[in-house]
Formats: sequence, C-alpha cells, structure tokens
Amino acid sequence: RRRVLTTACVLAAFLVTGCAAMEIVKHYRATEITTEYANYEDLQQAAQDLGKTFRTVETFSNGFDFQSAALVNTEALDEKGEKLFGDQLLELFYQKGTDIVTIGVETAEVGEKIAHKSFEELMKDAMADEQNSVTELETVDGIRVYYEGYARKYVPDGYQLTPYDQTSIAAGKYEIVYGAESQYMKCISRVMLEMDGLVYCINYRGVYPNWDKYGAEGLGQMAVEIIRAGE
Repeated sequence: RRRVLTTACVLAAFLVTGCAAMEIVKHYRATEITTEYANYEDLQQAAQDLGKTFRTVETFSNGFDFQSAALVNTEALDEKGEKLFGDQLLELFYQKGTDIVTIGVETAEVGEKIAHKSFEELMKDAMADEQNSVTELETVDGIRVYYEGYARKYVPDGYQLTPYDQTSIAAGKYEIVYGAESQYMKCISRVMLEMDGLVYCINYRGVYPNWDKYGAEGLGQMAVEIIRAGE
C-alpha cells in the first residue's frame, strides 16, 4: 500500500549519502515526503518510483526488521539559496526493540554533481580529514565499505570543562567542539558504500552514551548482507 503525503515536511536529518554525511555540502536538504511504503513487498514499487533497482533485506541477522520506507524529494541549493537541481532519496526504516536503523539509498550522481567528485574521492577526502572520523572497513565482494563514528559535544566559546567532561574526554567517550551558539551533543554511527551506481548509508539512530551500540562491526555486517542480497 502506498500513501502520498501532500503536507511538506523538512527532513534534513535524512540526508545520509557520502557527501552530505561529511558536511561537504552545506546547502543540501530534503523538502517533502512524496510516497510512503508500508510493506516490504511495496519496495518493488519504490524501485520503480526511484528509477533504480536497489538491494536490501527484510530481516537482518542481528534482528532488525523492516518497518516502512519513504521516498523524499531533495534539492541542492547554492550560496544564495537558489535551487541548483532536485533529486530523490529513499529512506528505509528498520527496528529491533526500541533501536532504529535507517538505510538511505540515493544515486551516486548526486554527490558527483554537488562536489564534482566520485564517491570514492569523497571518501578519500573524508579519511584524510581527522574531523570526519571516517575509516575504511574490509572490502566485501569488491565493494569498499566505510564507517563514520563519533560523539561530539558542541559548546560556546569560553565554555569551562566540567570534571565529567575531563574524565569523558580522557576516556575517549566524546570530543569537545567550541564555537556553537548553544550546548548540544551530536552522535554519528553509520556505514556507507557505493554499489551499482547507488550510495547506501546504514545509520544507527542511537543517542549518547549508547550511540555506537552496533558500531563498525554491527553496521558493517548489515552492509555485507545488503551487498550479498543480490546473489
């Protein structure tokens, strides 16, 4: 069953492809859900709507089950906020207990249009920049797989570290980033790969202190299962 949504909603957090994940692109956002897919069988229609055949599984070996999917209109904006071009992002939602994993699927052409670089070049740039915390995992059937994971506490200039901050930083639990307007925590744990002209991003929606509950090993295994789903 498909349900077309007419109410626009901002979904910038759903942008999960390689270039957007590393914040190489500053003006790239989702603007509206166009279609929802309630059942796993509906993903055949989702592939037609996306215009690309993609790989996925209904239930992963770690217990995450398919819940729903959504096709989202996205747009790239220039520095003046004017639209450069539009595209679509498919977001798949999986759940195990209270844990949620999302899988974003988008054409690799999007990143190339925005950054003028291939997905592999973007990943190399990301790994060269220590701020991105990106590492390459073991190659799976010729497909390169990348993991990005960090917990950062953003604070205003002049913020004084608390004893808990000092202990946590020393233990490697999170990093401190100065210059924010207000104090907040940002946690990222996701795996990215490109296959058959599509970029996949497997993102665990965890919060501190359990933001890396599945980490590179758990999310990496999910990537393996997606890659081999086409066999």
